[in-house]
Amino acid sequence: MARRALLEYACHGPSEVRWYAMIVEPLKRAEGGLVISHIDVSRRRRAEEEVEREREELAHALRVATLGELATSLAHEINQSLAAIASNAQAAHRMLGAACACSSRRSTASGSASTSARSSRRSSPCCARTSSADPQPAHQSGGGDDG
Repeated sequence: MARRALLEYACHGPSEVRWYAMIVEPLKRAEGGLVISHIDVSRRRRAEEEVEREREELAHALRVATLGELATSLAHEINQSLAAIASNAQAAHRMLGAACACSSRRSTASGSASTSARSSRRSSPCCARTSSADPQPAHQSGGGDDG
């Protein structure tokens, strides 16, 4: 028993590409024979290509959105660490200012704590610019003195 055959092919014209399907169907009778159909399937092929193009654009948009979420998350994590450094440095600065009686030890340790606090505040705006979801660094809520 013979089977149906299908062949799709492109025909390149001067202005556009046309797609055709050739279908060969055997006749089910004693004498045999074939029915050959030649059909223009250009509209269907263009629609399939458009669907594929839109699927690729959607996949690209999804990758871009995922990358944006990753960048936002990373900036948030970096800002948290910088805020903790600034907070600890400010606390150390205040504790040293209140507890240390020796002025030379206090100025050395206090200067180091102030430098750490300033350095972390200087780094934080860089991360804030890259993060649209968390534009304000967490450590700016306190009004500590750098000395």
